Amino acid sequence: MDDRTFEFMKLRYQHHHDSNRDMFASVMEASSQALKASFIMNGAATIALLALMGSTASNPPAQFADFLPNAAIAAFYFSLGVLFTAISTGLKYLVQAMYAQATADRYQPEYPYTEEDYKELLKSWGSADKLARNGNRLNYITIFFVICAYLWFIKGVFKFGSTFGLSICSLF
Repeated sequence: MDDRTFEFMKLRYQHHHDSNRDMFASVMEASSQALKASFIMNGAATIALLALMGSTASNPPAQFADFLPNAAIAAFYFSLGVLFTAISTGLKYLVQAMYAQATADRYQPEYPYTEEDYKELLKSWGSADKLARNGNRLNYITIFFVICAYLWFIKGVFKFGSTFGLSICSLF
């Protein structure tokens, strides 16, 4: 391998490493924000609905005969949203651990780099890539759970809205 090719490989490796690190940081920040939003939405809705149910349980409004049953079902949906968010948070931790281990398993050459370092680097990427692929699969499952948490929130909103005669068609 000539010096020019070797220098190119060094730059390519460094760029690849920096790019992956920055992408990973931005993905973790976005997922944290999505989980926080889901937890706040579903948790606050559950607490508010339980407080409302508690204050009206002794004297429910006559025009809303099915208020308490619908409110209880909506609170259950919001609670499922909190559960799915909690599961997603745990899965996010596992995904992050898998990605970190995949990065650690890759051979990290010490500076100054030699041609043998790059041969070792390419060999180590095989097992690390398998771990990263499994991390990707688990990441998709985590995304599914977050989407489910948002859907439980929407379902709870519509269920509680039906107490007051609101339907999806009347909202538009």
